[in-house]
Amino acid sequence: MHRFILLFVLVFPLFVNAQVTTRYNIIQRPTENSVTIAWRTVNPEVGTLMYGDDPFSLVNVASNPTATTKHFFDVSGLTSDSKYFYQTSTDAGFLSAIDSFYTAKPDSLSDITFLHYGDCGYNNTIQNDIAALMLTEQADFGVVAGDIDQGVGDDYENIFFGVYKDILKQSCHYTCIGNHDIIADNGATYKDAFYLPTNNPTSTEEYYSFTWGNAKFVCLNSNADYTVGSPQYDWMLDEFKCNDRQWLYVFFHHPPWTNAWDALYYVPFQPYYLYEGNEDMRTDLVPAFESYGVDFVLNGHSHCYQRGEYNGVHYIISGGAGATTLDFNTNSNAPNIQNELYINQYVKFNIKGDTCYYVCKDETGAIVDSVGTVKPFVPIRPELSFDGTTITSTVGDSYEWYLDGVQITGATSQTFVPTQSGVYEVITTNQYGCQFESDPLTINVAGLADLTFENLSVYPNPFSDQITIAGSLGIELNAELEISVYNTLGQQVASDVVSTNGSVYTTINLAHTRTGIYVVELVSNDVRSVYRISKH
Repeated sequence: MHRFILLFVLVFPLFVNAQVTTRYNIIQRPTENSVTIAWRTVNPEVGTLMYGDDPFSLVNVASNPTATTKHFFDVSGLTSDSKYFYQTSTDAGFLSAIDSFYTAKPDSLSDITFLHYGDCGYNNTIQNDIAALMLTEQADFGVVAGDIDQGVGDDYENIFFGVYKDILKQSCHYTCIGNHDIIADNGATYKDAFYLPTNNPTSTEEYYSFTWGNAKFVCLNSNADYTVGSPQYDWMLDEFKCNDRQWLYVFFHHPPWTNAWDALYYVPFQPYYLYEGNEDMRTDLVPAFESYGVDFVLNGHSHCYQRGEYNGVHYIISGGAGATTLDFNTNSNAPNIQNELYINQYVKFNIKGDTCYYVCKDETGAIVDSVGTVKPFVPIRPELSFDGTTITSTVGDSYEWYLDGVQITGATSQTFVPTQSGVYEVITTNQYGCQFESDPLTINVAGLADLTFENLSVYPNPFSDQITIAGSLGIELNAELEISVYNTLGQQVASDVVSTNGSVYTTINLAHTRTGIYVVELVSNDVRSVYRISKH
């Protein structure tokens, strides 16, 4: 009976939702192991959240005993890049459908899809048409470049949460604050509406950062002080210096340059009066973007699409997700703009390893611009390799080695020779004083005599698809031989256990492995031998 009820709610959302809620379920600030789920009701009610990895068994339950109209639950203990199902309810009779979301991807995964758009509109036809298109993209998340409420910043339920309801219940669209978002009350309603990260010294939601896969995103508030020496600027530099992801994005509302002027830029007391881009952005922010390896700067504000590259940094303006009045071009001299389209649109990004590819789609879903760029990966976090004798770290400015979580006294070089079994890690420090920790590497050396088995060979070396292990063990009859093959990161790529009769002849399939160096470890009766081989 319970299974039938859950299935009914999953397929047929209850009509009571629209009657008792002012905001349906939204996913906010997901990480690899946590998420915030929120909704709002007309009247104060006691809210309950049920969730789990099986839609028919939502075994985890959280409840707030205090009646409120603003319901939110911070959920932790989740697994990265995993799908979870959830359902919300209140004691007044509200019961949502069973919705789902994914946790963030770890940095080891480099296949990411996200959306970039801004200047959302007024819950008008164009905005809803573009929202329907974005729903079909099934992106991991979105980046919204300001002017979430295209009016005065006091109607997010109607203009944002209502229009994008079916998107926001399953993925987070990270927002930055625009100039329209601060008109009504200096952004108080905006900050109350969202549950954004607060990982900055002042714990504000106005600027923050997050990571997804092999990319880092830094959000700025371009309505506040961002010039050299300001708290926001200093925090931004620290985020750049300690970045450990391959791709680095910055997003904020006002672009450093724009070609999109309109008549209001020349009318005093209008929000856009004399706006020609921001000179202090070009003197303060742009040099930092170039110095610290920012890959993309994502903006809105100008009601159009503009993109280009300048001094190694890619700039994209997507400010037409619903704005009914588009800007028009009267000055095409910005050095960072190579293409501009005065249409309603949004941008979709795909990151696959070393390649970032993005397309601009108009209100019909047609691709009107596409660009790809390649950035070869240079590891930032230390990576460990083991050749059977020595552990080697990738390059850092300094090194601290650890065994089972305890620092090894005097171990401060790039290499370390293990003499004990355990979990080895290294912490490196870069030129800015930022520390990065390697993934753990498990090594088994204790209790084994590093001897060579008599007349035993591992061949061919180099090998192609498989290796052969053959010869005399020189030990007692009927012993088992444990075979393990590791790559240079210490990851086991193959293993086997074979029975012997004083000698052995067996093959190990390594066709699935990549070209490179491998270590073959043979263990039998507390005798251990290590062979270094390579695949061409």
